[in-house]
Amino acid sequence: GEIIATLKMMESGVLIGTRNLEEVADECAGINHLKSNVKKKINLALSNNFAFGGINTSLIVKGN
Repeated sequence: GEIIATLKMMESGVLIGTRNLEEVADECAGINHLKSNVKKKINLALSNNFAFGGINTSLIVKGN
């Protein structure tokens, strides 16, 4: 699921904002949170997945 969404964002050149994010907590102010969709060419993406039991993966995808 997540890697497909990442590939679609790379293909369309649109970063999807975080749904229902209206205010960012002060502790998280140093991170660039997307509140809405942003058009941007994406050449490189990192997808992290963390699961119970220590089954964790990180996948780097490079476009053209």
